[in-house]
Amino acid sequence: MIKNSNGITLVAVIVTIIVMLILVSVTISITTNDNIISKTNDAKFKTEVSKILEQWNMDKAKLEMKDVSYKDMNYDLKDALKNYKVTDEFDKKLKINKGEMVYLRDNCSKQEKDIFESMQIYSLY
Repeated sequence: MIKNSNGITLVAVIVTIIVMLILVSVTISITTNDNIISKTNDAKFKTEVSKILEQWNMDKAKLEMKDVSYKDMNYDLKDALKNYKVTDEFDKKLKINKGEMVYLRDNCSKQEKDIFESMQIYSLY
């Protein structure tokens, strides 16, 4: 006897549904706020801020060694860190006020403010 099958089996339908559910769950996880892309962007932002903060701390130490007071200094970031390439993004968000690095609240998102404060960089006002 020859068996003729012209339809799809129940197993094929179930496998297809499982694959579709996996794809949907991956898509949903990527489009939510708590995903790999936003975490990567946060890490990149933190790394750049850490580099800028470290450069400023090194420059402060150099000034202290020369007995120059940095506590009265008020600078834009690009003026303070001439040897370090500060992007416009950070120049608009960070300043040197009375020798300390501060962020400008109006130019930062809530997420950036949280990152700055976790790194002990506080608001100017």
